[in-house]
Amino acid sequence: MKNMFRTIVVCLSVFSLTSCYYDIQEELHPESASQACDTTVAQYSTQIMAIMQNSCNSCHSTGSASGGIITDTYQEVKRIADNGTLVGSVNHTAGFRAMPQNAPKLSSCNLQLINKWVREGSLNN
Repeated sequence: MKNMFRTIVVCLSVFSLTSCYYDIQEELHPESASQACDTTVAQYSTQIMAIMQNSCNSCHSTGSASGGIITDTYQEVKRIADNGTLVGSVNHTAGFRAMPQNAPKLSSCNLQLINKWVREGSLNN
């Protein structure tokens, strides 16, 4: 009886310790918590080009234009921004192919920057 009681207590203890698992983004990735998303200015030369390089160009460069989409030149990024493909794809809007394909959605900060840049005319700034 004593062994059964111990077994139950141990099982309940293990269960209670593992069942309340909760991740806090700031604790897991303190480096991202310290870097606030500044969307006051969205410029192609500083933010948008970097987003394209880090998230898009591996599949959509001039040398390997998957789906006929190129993201390593301003002219081509401007073209897909103007026709709605860029915003629709990165925001996973119905009717558009979600990008990046087979990868997590872009960060909220990057999405805000892209949306702002397109809203402001997709300038080569």
